[in-house]
Amino acid sequence: MAGPDGGLSPDSLTPTSTASSSLLTSPYITNGKIFRGSKERAMTWHGLCRLGITVVLAATLGCSLVRSGGNTSIPEPPKCRDLPNGGMECTIVKPGVHQPVTDYPSIRITPGMRLTMNATGCVQTGGLFGRTWKRYVDPQGPHSDRRYHGTVRLPAGVVLPSGERLLREQMVRIAVIRGAEIQIPQGYSSTLRLGYEDDVYRHNGYDRPDQGWGDQCSGQGVATVVLTLQPGGTAPPGERHAAFDVVSTKYDPNQFWLNPQWGYQTTNRDAGGHGYLPDANALCYGEPDIKGCISPTTATARNVSREELVPFLCGGPGYDVLFPGMGKIRGHVNWAPATYEGTIAWEGHSVDDDQNFRLVPMDGSSPSEAGLTTGNDHNIELEFDSRETLQRVEPSSPFWQRLKQHDNTLKQESYRAVVTGLLNLDCVHHCKSELHPVYAMAVLTKIDAAHQTDTWELFVRNWGNQGECSERDNLLVLPSHVMKIHVWRPDVSYDAEVTPRAAFDSPTGPRPITSPAALPTPEGGATVAFRLLPSQDVLFGTLTFHWHPLPGAAYVAAPALIRPHGFESEDRTSPEEHLREVMESTSVSDPDSVGAKRRALRDKLDSRHNALTPAMIADIQSTPATPGSATHRSRALCLLFDICEPEEK
Repeated sequence: MAGPDGGLSPDSLTPTSTASSSLLTSPYITNGKIFRGSKERAMTWHGLCRLGITVVLAATLGCSLVRSGGNTSIPEPPKCRDLPNGGMECTIVKPGVHQPVTDYPSIRITPGMRLTMNATGCVQTGGLFGRTWKRYVDPQGPHSDRRYHGTVRLPAGVVLPSGERLLREQMVRIAVIRGAEIQIPQGYSSTLRLGYEDDVYRHNGYDRPDQGWGDQCSGQGVATVVLTLQPGGTAPPGERHAAFDVVSTKYDPNQFWLNPQWGYQTTNRDAGGHGYLPDANALCYGEPDIKGCISPTTATARNVSREELVPFLCGGPGYDVLFPGMGKIRGHVNWAPATYEGTIAWEGHSVDDDQNFRLVPMDGSSPSEAGLTTGNDHNIELEFDSRETLQRVEPSSPFWQRLKQHDNTLKQESYRAVVTGLLNLDCVHHCKSELHPVYAMAVLTKIDAAHQTDTWELFVRNWGNQGECSERDNLLVLPSHVMKIHVWRPDVSYDAEVTPRAAFDSPTGPRPITSPAALPTPEGGATVAFRLLPSQDVLFGTLTFHWHPLPGAAYVAAPALIRPHGFESEDRTSPEEHLREVMESTSVSDPDSVGAKRRALRDKLDSRHNALTPAMIADIQSTPATPGSATHRSRALCLLFDICEPEEK
């Protein structure tokens, strides 16, 4: 018997009767068997037999009755190519259908852009019995009026082909706009986000292809989206941005924001043209992603601790007394990947195993305030987890070796660098701006003027966590798994050839970088491409470039190996820094003790039961010092984590 989807109905699983249908009405005969007794007894026995056979068959065939889509959390990366007119065409094979929305951060949607989208192919939608594949764009069959449609996020102000204007940002079915040119409004900046409509996602995917309900997938293949992006005009003069909109006029080779600013900096300037820095607590009541602080077209996402008992370092009991300035959000507000150029210095290895740097943004050779806030008014915090990076690889590059060995002399040095990471505000710590996690870092560690060569030490990866005060990792989806870094100095151009040809260190052994190794760029420097494995990959290595001075550029003889201007004052120091300093100052002469204490602190950081007790608070308040000072903070942290040195008698 055919079911509603063209397959077998549940009734068709019952055995075929060996008697005619009229025999089923006999008081003593059912399924060809003669029973002695009443008609009710015979029919009851018949029903139990049918049920038993159905259960046995279902148990036996269970693996094949449910069509599973091979659910995976890693979407197929897009493949993009440049068009002669300055636009870009991106093809996404097997778009994400295993969840309601999938982000593609490598594809930027920018103000004024003209977007055209086409899509074909089919999707495994899962289910019991029969054909379960359906078209991605215009599916047919039961429930297809409200399920099984591919969608795309569009901003408020977009005019659809029907003439309807969107009043808010929303997911729109691709079928509605397929083949039409869509104009993106000025002021909107985001990444591509595709969606899929369904009520259950766990069996969706692209395995076990069939012809589909009503043969709708005959000759179709898997779902494929082709997106054409044409650059648009610039924003009209005088346009204003919300305080925490991201404003960027340049993009790096991955189409990530390059040296972006906050909207508040661009629309609120002093007489000298310098932008004022935004304060999330004063402007947004500690929530920089609320209505009014970002435009309706700005996309953000929170990554916060969801534990019922919040750890002390994520805003647990007593935290705001010792470290005032915490926002209402006990974690991060994320925007999208961004790249900053500037000067970096190592801050240290924190007790949660993060490597912490600070970056002073640079505009060419001059310091910049791009991306700063009142919570970090001189530099941007950079963080990446050692367990995800340095502890997985034995780096051969000198800079990364020193970092893995926690060489404290690095704290006295600074270098020109290019850094890519997830732009966010850390609202446990003053809603300060960060690149966390860092996805790529290129550090200019040596300039050999005699041989006209530059040495850059790099690391690159495609995922990372955001520390204790978050709940999920952040996967970076890259076209063809390729990450690009533009290494440069403002005064030279690089040759295409990297000397020597370099293999990078990885968890699986040495690996060459993608060929060609480097492509010179008109503004100087070169773009280097790295092909990564699809999931949780990381590379460390060194590249040496031969350079030529740019006409009229000021020659730079050597990188500045000095502590840069732009470090926050003591009253803005984070609790992790205090905790690290307290821990190190008690046992610097005993490396084994330091390691043991770090492991013990790690266990305590993971505990959700850390909180200042009344006795601890009384102890802190009795310590001679200004309330809330660094002395009180250090005392609080050593009590909280049981690392206070015994008092001398």
